[in-house]
Amino acid sequence: MTIGIAFRCNDGIVLAGDRFRKKGDSSGTLVTKVRIITPRKDLIGAMVAAGASRYIDAVRDRFDRALRAVETLEEAQDVIDRTCQDIYREYMKSDEGKEPHFSFLIALWNSKEGFRLLLGESGAPTSIIEDENYKAIGKGASLANCLVNTFYSLEGTCEDAAFISVMAVKLVNEFVDGCDGGTNIIAVMEKGIARPRSASRRQELEDCFLEFFASVKTDLQELIKNSQKHEESLLIRRTPRCSR
Repeated sequence: MTIGIAFRCNDGIVLAGDRFRKKGDSSGTLVTKVRIITPRKDLIGAMVAAGASRYIDAVRDRFDRALRAVETLEEAQDVIDRTCQDIYREYMKSDEGKEPHFSFLIALWNSKEGFRLLLGESGAPTSIIEDENYKAIGKGASLANCLVNTFYSLEGTCEDAAFISVMAVKLVNEFVDGCDGGTNIIAVMEKGIARPRSASRRQELEDCFLEFFASVKTDLQELIKNSQKHEESLLIRRTPRCSR
């Protein structure tokens, strides 16, 4: 599992996530979970994913080919749904019916319709995120949502979101088992450019975060405790109770 976050900003959409080590890879190479899925000038797409890495790799690799001929964002969403469902069925057959657990966030832009942020989970049709300015997926989603809700404003820019992304991913990596690696960020901007953040810029943001973290460490630790209590209360509510 992992952590992935999307921000709807007033000048674009930012996607961020951590990195992971593939099972069986002894080299220690970290693989990014944030990818550009279509390099077209008239249709820009990027995604961040969490869950079954083999399924996600297959989905990402097919998106580039599948999205080459679409004209509208509605068509792009339909192609994404069909591609995911096709690979989901293939995955189920190859793994003898073992259901893959995964989720992803996709940012799309074209010159006529602007931006669209999609959420997809476990082979189901994607949904459009319209009423929320951020969304987190993966094992660290609960903590990330608490952090973002506390520190991100509704009028945030892509640069604001980049800093909050670094803060959220680093804290999730520290406090949530199964999340690790550095932060990777892509911004799908108003000009339609999907822009990977450079390693040096990410390091600047992480250094800035460390200074910030030192100044609010006590408040953040209390926030983390509250997040954990919230998770426990949800678990209690979801646990079936025996009737007498």
